[in-house]
Amino acid sequence: MAAAYSVVAFVVVQVADIAFPALHLPDWTLTLVVAFAIVGFPFALVLAWAYDITPEGVVRTESESPLGATKEVQAQSQEDAPKEPPARGRDEHAPIRSIAVLPFANISADPENEYFSDGITEELLNKLAKTGSLRVPARTSSFAFKGQSADVREIGEKLNVETVLEGSVRKVGTRLRITAQLIDVADGYHRWSESYDRELTDVFAIQEEISTAIVKTLGVRLTGGQRALLAAQPTSNVNAYDLYLRGRHLWAQGTLSAFKTALDYFERALQQDPSSALAHLGIADVYLLGVDAYYPPDEAYPRIRAAAIRALELDPKLAEAHGVLGWVKAAYDWDWAGAEAELLRSVQLNPSSGPAHFYNTLFLSAAGRHNEAIVAGKRAMELDPLSPIVTYFLGAWSYHWARHVDGMRAQAMRLRELDPNSMWYHDLLGLISLAEGNFEGAIEAFQKAVTIEHHPIYEAHLAHALAVTDRRSEAELILEQLKERAKEGYMAPSVIAWIYTGLGEVDEAFTWLDKAVEQHDGLLLMLNGEPISDPLRDDPRFDDVLKKMGLQ
Repeated sequence: MAAAYSVVAFVVVQVADIAFPALHLPDWTLTLVVAFAIVGFPFALVLAWAYDITPEGVVRTESESPLGATKEVQAQSQEDAPKEPPARGRDEHAPIRSIAVLPFANISADPENEYFSDGITEELLNKLAKTGSLRVPARTSSFAFKGQSADVREIGEKLNVETVLEGSVRKVGTRLRITAQLIDVADGYHRWSESYDRELTDVFAIQEEISTAIVKTLGVRLTGGQRALLAAQPTSNVNAYDLYLRGRHLWAQGTLSAFKTALDYFERALQQDPSSALAHLGIADVYLLGVDAYYPPDEAYPRIRAAAIRALELDPKLAEAHGVLGWVKAAYDWDWAGAEAELLRSVQLNPSSGPAHFYNTLFLSAAGRHNEAIVAGKRAMELDPLSPIVTYFLGAWSYHWARHVDGMRAQAMRLRELDPNSMWYHDLLGLISLAEGNFEGAIEAFQKAVTIEHHPIYEAHLAHALAVTDRRSEAELILEQLKERAKEGYMAPSVIAWIYTGLGEVDEAFTWLDKAVEQHDGLLLMLNGEPISDPLRDDPRFDDVLKKMGLQ
């Protein structure tokens, strides 16, 4: 454009130089034309930089960057450049269906109050799970993060949840301060937070307020029945509730001494409030967790049944009590139809209960319904992904009894991630090696498991592996040690039968199986699927045992 202006200006000046004298115009007019031409040239340069003359007309010139990048290159650079993250990770109005309730921190001056903060956590977890509208990882998985400063994104990934509830509890005398906050895993955004300064007698109201606020914030619509579950109070007696929480804290430790003290707390809670269904359930859970290890079945199962039935009389919708009663019917009564009905009722009442699905998994495995057991076990894993117990039994029972070695191996890998030094991991490794015919590998793995914990099941596995590799003297030594221990306390006859099976002493094996039937040994549930018992299956006496158990 600037070049065209120069040409036109030159022509105009030349024409003016010829024409103006002929027209008798004064000399200053030619001078004026030349001045205008000179003054106009800078403007032409500016316009030439901003616009181009094209076949379509005059158009604006495409700009270039200082480094010479064209508009197309700049556009591509903008596309490739990292974008600013949105202010929120997801639509704040979109409903959320999963939440992990992390252990509330005990910030009381007295560290002994940890039982109370743990209890508040578990009660909130149970309330949210019972709505049936949220997927809530079970206690074992949530409490795996206790005392850790893990990032919420890591927690969300491991537990497969969208949100995390965390908080703290301060208990001073009869005063209570609870803080809680709901965090979005995707971006760390605090969706909700609140603090409560109340009297201890308001603890149930606080739990209801927190759980109600959570479901509202997550966009969950509740039915009248679900709202009633959130408002339900386990007892009207705060002292009974405090004793119950103390008992639960000890029960979770899993030792015989802790069990004894837990029973004392639950019984004292019932003295304060005989109508406490949870205290009755606590008694049932102590004996259930200790049966076959600390308590003989003839002593434990009748107490478990009585406590579970009483809990259901007080609260017919207590899902956990249905699950416990279902296990009694399977393991002790051999009432398979009754057991299945109770276990299904437990799952129906609380679909988000990891223990309910876990018990159902064990029942299906014992009944020989291995494919169904694997499906139920996977559901239990979804709800309790960091539980070594669920992981172990899915591998050692469900997959093992289905002769599914790849499934066993997958569970072993999960156990290694959870704790490579656990007895669960090494015992499952031993079972995998047995299934593959690698007896030396099995012996090594079982020895590690026994070193960690002298449990009769692990010792029987080791003795069986030693026996089938002709290391009879070592197997017989373990056998005699278990028999001696049986004189001092309870020893499940089934484990003795396993060792005799490995030694090839079939008659002795059936002698001990008969004792197991007489005592209603809970480990007999393994008989229908456990490969260790395969050498006995062609013997007519084996079918007789299964018939007595109602499995044929």
